[in-house]
Amino acid sequence: MDDEKQCDPSRSLASPAEQKAIQQMRLELAMELGALQQRGYDFDHTTGDVFMLRVLRGNEHDVPRAVQWYKQCLEVRDREGLDEIGLEIQGLPYDVTLLPLYKEVSPHFRTLGNESTLRTTVGDLVYCEFLGGINYDALRNTLGLSTLRKFHCYNHEARLIALDRLSRQTGRLVKALVVQHFQDLTFPPKEIVDFDVNLKTGVFEKTAPEIIHKIMILSFPAWMHGLYRVVRPLIPKRTRDNIMVLGRHFLEDKDALAEAGAPLLATIVKEQNMTGYGDSSDEGVGGGCSAGGPRVLHARSAVQKGVQVKAGQVISWKFQVGSSEELRAAGGRGRLGGLADMITEGTDVIFDVGALWDVEPAESAEAGAVPDALVEGMICTLVPPRPVAASAGEVCGSLTVERTGTIMLRWSNFHSTFRAKLLKEFSINLETAGVDSG
Repeated sequence: MDDEKQCDPSRSLASPAEQKAIQQMRLELAMELGALQQRGYDFDHTTGDVFMLRVLRGNEHDVPRAVQWYKQCLEVRDREGLDEIGLEIQGLPYDVTLLPLYKEVSPHFRTLGNESTLRTTVGDLVYCEFLGGINYDALRNTLGLSTLRKFHCYNHEARLIALDRLSRQTGRLVKALVVQHFQDLTFPPKEIVDFDVNLKTGVFEKTAPEIIHKIMILSFPAWMHGLYRVVRPLIPKRTRDNIMVLGRHFLEDKDALAEAGAPLLATIVKEQNMTGYGDSSDEGVGGGCSAGGPRVLHARSAVQKGVQVKAGQVISWKFQVGSSEELRAAGGRGRLGGLADMITEGTDVIFDVGALWDVEPAESAEAGAVPDALVEGMICTLVPPRPVAASAGEVCGSLTVERTGTIMLRWSNFHSTFRAKLLKEFSINLETAGVDSG
């Protein structure tokens, strides 16, 4: 273990002055702590000295402010049922595969976390989410966002329990390294963005002080930068300063290697390759004209194109979906797909076009909260999702861009269980006010 990190004063347990401040907090919270004890909710990870120390440091050692924060924390815990969850999972080691709802959630949303096998070089807990290739329709309609939210709460509570226990065992403040792998991420609908922001800012940030060491975002796509500029000001500064945004070559990044270690990053890459989400691709279009094909879309995968645009430009597209015979010729029809073709031919892909508008300089919210209207207008659907089969022939479309930002064109096969599909050919053209930029 690195001596400098091991001696980090922010990782030490309470000093005498902090112990005195914690005693004062307990006096002012006597009624609330007594109520928790009566209900059997006086857990170490929510009422113990380690948690109180996190609350104190998270509120810059301001006791009145820490007391108020703690009271609000209890309100959120009561609203989300976190105390009941704490009782339910008491005694479990931190292993996401042991959590309630894991089996229901894992086919739709892949996570990784195990206190025995996934730790950083300094002993911090690691939690990883694989966000690429997610079928957002299945997430909403098959799994349900309420089920996903409940699973996240189980995961959140389990981490709090483990971090508290490990801190007491090691005599130092153990934190979490949160890893989000964005490889093959496709354009999320606004409902999913709202869900994620609400969960993180409305639950996690209000019930878990001083537990995050770093948030490491891997394979961050270029088209996400506009959205990140909007969401970033909503994240508390203390957390925001600890976010590491890395591209696809994170295995060569010295800071990433120093924080996580090569074996851990290699494990994450291996798990990403085993997610079973297909081979979704995110390819940018720099401008002018882009064309390609044929592209095989395996089950639960997509092809996505991100086009950087400016207000007043015209973007147009043409594409054609391949037939079963053309898919077989391309080597994309497997045994199960061939058997299914004997009953009915399935060649349809889902096509949609969305926009992720940039934040204008006058709308910058770095100094404060982002207005709801701004977030509301940033993400929008320009062409609603619709199935397109080979029988449709060549499909054409165009639109005039209203704002500067990124236009996302997506051909997805998320709805298929085992059938591959074929995007026979496609072309995207970007023009400026009637003058072809190509």
